[in-house]
Amino acid sequence: MFWQFQGELMAKIDFASAIHSKSFYCSGNTDVSTTSASYVDMPDMSLTFSLDKKSTCIIVAKIGRATQDSLGWPWGRIYVRLLIDNVEEDISMYSTSAGTYITAAAHVTIVLSKAKELSAGSHTVKVQWNAGAAGTAYSYGTGLRSISILVVPRR
Repeated sequence: MFWQFQGELMAKIDFASAIHSKSFYCSGNTDVSTTSASYVDMPDMSLTFSLDKKSTCIIVAKIGRATQDSLGWPWGRIYVRLLIDNVEEDISMYSTSAGTYITAAAHVTIVLSKAKELSAGSHTVKVQWNAGAAGTAYSYGTGLRSISILVVPRR
């Protein structure tokens, strides 16, 4: 169905299924770090949930107050990725500049996101990270790491 608005054709948005939506959430409660040069699971950043029926899932992972203590390229980098059922769905990288030391100004928030249709059943969303070629990657602060999932069932 379409609506006419001031001479423009607009699609009808169906919010009825959103009324039956649900959400899932987890958060990290400690400061964490890694020296791994290959991807490892980020502590407290894994969430397993079950769906009753095929649904559209909007997934947002936030890694707050992140930094890396190595200076300059290629070492001062943090790589993060979002996995849904062990499949990489989003990836990001933060690079510190040469001469940057761990200060409040060097901290960033990294956000990963994905909207994906998932089947009925159990699913796992998790974040993995690594510190690049050298150094240590950090994420500081209680509650500044989280995964949020909004589930909108298919009609």
